Amino acid sequence: MLSEEFAHPITARADALGVTVEVGGVELVDSLEPLWLSLLEHHRAVMQVPLPVIDRGETWGRRRSVYLHHLATDEGFIYLVRRGGKPVGYAMVYLRPGYDDTWVSGARIAEVESLAVL
Repeated sequence: MLSEEFAHPITARADALGVTVEVGGVELVDSLEPLWLSLLEHHRAVMQVPLPVIDRGETWGRRRSVYLHHLATDEGFIYLVRRGGKPVGYAMVYLRPGYDDTWVSGARIAEVESLAVL
């Protein structure tokens, strides 16, 4: 999870902004649905090319399955940000084998699958 090297600066910044940051796994997934749907609406609003979009009633089920897969098989984790107890942002992150194609890295790198902020 959140290493000591990064934990203090992140929590200190969160405190200054009046939010809390939780790091977790499957127990946080269902808290993400309204944030994901907000991101879907943003995608629709900024879309420059009229591409077909997954139906709102179907998209969360698909995205939820992707997250559960990453959490179960890819050492995934979620950063969930709350303000006043209400979810206001998240990052779904997973680790994958392989070196980065730009940055010097180890044999595994972290990928941000999704990032949403209200």
